[in-house]
Amino acid sequence: MSFFQNLFGKRKSEPRGQPVIRTHKPAVLPPAKGQPAQSAPIDPTSAKNMIQVFDAYGREMLITKEAWRKDVLPGSIKSNWNNPDQLYGIIFGALNDGFRSDVIAASEQLYKIDPQPERGTCVWGIVLKEEGRLDEAEKVLRNFIAKHGENGSVLTNLAKVYSKRNDEKTTEEILWHALEVDPNQDNGLGWYWII
Repeated sequence: MSFFQNLFGKRKSEPRGQPVIRTHKPAVLPPAKGQPAQSAPIDPTSAKNMIQVFDAYGREMLITKEAWRKDVLPGSIKSNWNNPDQLYGIIFGALNDGFRSDVIAASEQLYKIDPQPERGTCVWGIVLKEEGRLDEAEKVLRNFIAKHGENGSVLTNLAKVYSKRNDEKTTEEILWHALEVDPNQDNGLGWYWII
């Protein structure tokens, strides 16, 4: 049933611990000084290079991506350095916003402290892969498997490492095995369907 719910867009009640990104939560900022209150919701897609944020009073505002990257992101990472759930959310949002290079150290920290080792491993593996550090990404993912056993999400990310190496045969073998381990993972299933 879960497979069909995922296929037709119905949400599962809980994600079963998989590091799948659903939505990007808006950032919370301290009250803005000298900023007019926004009374109507802001459509962040209508303003190029802008990010929708909320101040401490819940007012929606737009700030530039560069201001977010320089003024908000570092403080958010620092204040949540030892809080895996919050750190994950910050990293995930930053990755979605295109700030991968700004969250490399935070991704490694999450990998070290996350009580959900699958989540921390996948995030760190993805960042390493996207940074072109394919051997390190493979090692991180294989170390998880050696320590915790096979996991569909981890195997899917391992397949992505091989895909980045243009090794189609190994990519498909690992991806198929990832679906054998967990046939309900949206990411792997969608990717396999495309292949």
